[in-house]
Amino acid sequence: MGDDIPTKISKKTKIPNYCVNIKELQGYILYELEKILNGFGKSVTEFGLQPPPQHLLRDLQNKLLMEEKIYKRDLLRKEAADAVPKLNHDQRKMFDLIISASTTNRQELLFIHGHGGTGKTFLWRTIISSLRSHGKIGQALRLYFCQQDA
Repeated sequence: MGDDIPTKISKKTKIPNYCVNIKELQGYILYELEKILNGFGKSVTEFGLQPPPQHLLRDLQNKLLMEEKIYKRDLLRKEAADAVPKLNHDQRKMFDLIISASTTNRQELLFIHGHGGTGKTFLWRTIISSLRSHGKIGQALRLYFCQQDA
């Protein structure tokens, strides 16, 4: 069942090679088991299992959300772990501020600017890798990076 679920999701959402992390896969398996057992007037809870997460059906119907969750978190975690130590002092301050705001659901208005080659894109990629590696949706951030003309 665990091998079939990513394929089923790919077909349903028309997102090729959909990648599901372990926690989400467990939820989808519970969801599929619940559908099967409901046909017999039973529920997974009657067998000592937790009910499937309620958000699954809603998420499956939201293609944009599904597209935002197809990242390979383990690769992103490694990418972020490699990149964070390479941030300079100012980049690290911004990185920490943004990650902290995301973790605490706090809003921050930041404007990051600099000449070409000062590391704005590197900072952006590090932030996005870190957030996506934790299952967060990077598109929810509204970060504006502007390049100053020399």
